[in-house]
Amino acid sequence: MAYIFNMVDCNPVSTPTESGLVLSRHSDVSLIREEELELLELPYRRLIGLLMYLAIATRPDIALAMQKLTQFLTFYRPVHWNAAKQVIRYLKGTRTLQLRLGGNTTANLIGFSDTSYACCPDSGKSIGAYCFSLGNSGVISWAARKQKTVVQSMCNAEYIACSEAAHECMWLQMLTAEIGYPQKNPTPLLTDNEAALALTKDPRFHARTKHINIKWHYIRECHENGDIHVSYVPTKNNIADIFTKPLPHPLFTICIHTLDCATCHRHFHSRRSDMGYLSVSCGLVLPLPQSFSFLFLMTQRDTAASIPAARSG
Repeated sequence: MAYIFNMVDCNPVSTPTESGLVLSRHSDVSLIREEELELLELPYRRLIGLLMYLAIATRPDIALAMQKLTQFLTFYRPVHWNAAKQVIRYLKGTRTLQLRLGGNTTANLIGFSDTSYACCPDSGKSIGAYCFSLGNSGVISWAARKQKTVVQSMCNAEYIACSEAAHECMWLQMLTAEIGYPQKNPTPLLTDNEAALALTKDPRFHARTKHINIKWHYIRECHENGDIHVSYVPTKNNIADIFTKPLPHPLFTICIHTLDCATCHRHFHSRRSDMGYLSVSCGLVLPLPQSFSFLFLMTQRDTAASIPAARSG
């Protein structure tokens, strides 16, 4: 990708997005005709398309950056182009970073949910995010999306994020059951907002929440049916925090390790290590859900093959 966009000699950076950077459709800087023509010639859409493929498949660490940059495909300025190039600079510096899938523990789902309240300067909407892992594997599903409605409090934003995470969780439960690994216990879904947690577990009518659309109460049904168990997690331990706001380098690095992204000295390949993991670099890009089902089955097959049969006949 660096070759395509003439950035082979660019300097690497430690984060895909500058901490505190705010991107907007509104700009106080007016461009002259020549500058506007130069912007039209920039391959912004092509770059975003290539980066999106990585963000969806094997690089969860750039998901938030892509969520922001994809909003300006029809209206971009030099600041947006420079922000997109920073993602390439980050990928160059972390080209040995790999997402480890599989492991030697029980394949139990666990999810995290988080929100950045009213962070969009153009619409006032919040960004909701979730991620799920399987056992001690790295994340197998993640998303960072702008919520579809403007909310009036952090509690409402977190509640909607939990509901969206519940939809993904139920799909993952069906997928794991289809490939022979049904979830026998309720899937833990962790959030760092106690108000949203109380609202999830309390089915009674509240005057302050009557404006919430009925569809967002889906999380209550999942909790009552025993499919999902919503619990509290401190913000510093919430993995989904990396998908909601640009973090400074120290916190970003901690979240990267928590996502189970490890550095490998062998580039652009997939391999199974001695610990039973399957490492996936940015060279092996399989779109979800194919990436999850293929990699998970291959890892479990290799693990099972290493265990001698105890019984026959």
